[in-house]
Amino acid sequence: MAQVQGHCDAKFSKLRDLMQSFLESGQDIGASLCVNINGEENAVDIWGGYADMAAKTPWTRDTIVNVFSTTKVVTNLAAVMLISRGLLHPDEPVARYWPEFAANGKAGITVGHVLCHTAGLCAWTDDMTTADLFNGTGATGNLARQAPLWAPGTAMGYHGLTQGFLVGELVRRTTDLAIDRFITEEVCQPLGNDADFQLGCREEDYGRVTPVIAPPGPSVQELLSKQPTFNPHSIAARTLCNPAVAVEDVNQIPWKSSVLPSVNGHTNARALVKILSCYTLGGTCTGGHRLLSPETTELALSERASGVDLVTGGPGKRGLGLYLTGPGSGRQGQLPAGRVGWGSGWGGSFVVMDADRKLTMAYTMNKMVNADHPSAVAFIETVYEILGVRQGAEH
Repeated sequence: MAQVQGHCDAKFSKLRDLMQSFLESGQDIGASLCVNINGEENAVDIWGGYADMAAKTPWTRDTIVNVFSTTKVVTNLAAVMLISRGLLHPDEPVARYWPEFAANGKAGITVGHVLCHTAGLCAWTDDMTTADLFNGTGATGNLARQAPLWAPGTAMGYHGLTQGFLVGELVRRTTDLAIDRFITEEVCQPLGNDADFQLGCREEDYGRVTPVIAPPGPSVQELLSKQPTFNPHSIAARTLCNPAVAVEDVNQIPWKSSVLPSVNGHTNARALVKILSCYTLGGTCTGGHRLLSPETTELALSERASGVDLVTGGPGKRGLGLYLTGPGSGRQGQLPAGRVGWGSGWGGSFVVMDADRKLTMAYTMNKMVNADHPSAVAFIETVYEILGVRQGAEH
């Protein structure tokens, strides 16, 4: 059994013990966990287990993994940075920056609608395959031509695959930089080597990537199709099944060599904490580099949409590019209310940005589950327990 490696302050030693127990029990095969408080040296930066199902290749400090929709938090940060710079405005129509987008009744969709999942573009109306996603220009163009699935701003529906293409085009239109290049040059490079995040994966880094391991049991699409009320033309079905991405696709070269700004970020917990600590620390990241103004940070952490999500069927609260906590968020009892943002990815990756406590934490892993990952739940609960915070508390 590969032992847990890395640094863990004595105060948080229970986290190291938990990770070791999860690896020994098989709940995790390989994982990384990072916790930062007050922007100081990371209190926890640990990793362990294996980067392959055969348990032959250890998960190392530099191992990276596809984190699925946790990717969106970083992609959306690019747009929030442009809001901070005055190049985008959340209440301006997308068509101001991308004129063709106004087609088919979309002239009123704002940048804010895109960032908080209320744009009505959570699914393609055209039939899509996974291979179609690898043609980012085509996938984005299809969204620009189609009509919204509901009156923009009147409802919330998880834009699982589409949000990244929309945000990516807004970034390109305002900076002349493709979204992957913007994140590399404007986010990661100024933050240094610990900001180890990339959309897709460079060929020279393929050897650092741990394959993701499919959740046991039927796929999300199979579970959905077996529901008595299943309608293949419903908003939920079109969003989750068009296309029906399979875990096997994610471990292949076409996926890794493409830019899917919603779902194919390759990274680890340390990098997520380094980058996304800007939301926790008033716009600066650990180490002191500023990505956002304090005012924009507060704007991102302010509620812009809430209610029952038309895709997931559950409650949610959304800020600018972030999920929020508090009543109606679906996270009561798991995360405290207040100025707290979070994001997660299919299979279990998770990031928390708690500005009230200047706490940033992230977890990545290779063994997926089709629910909240029990390891992530335990790590989050333990961190707040150590800090003496009652989940669901306002402060």
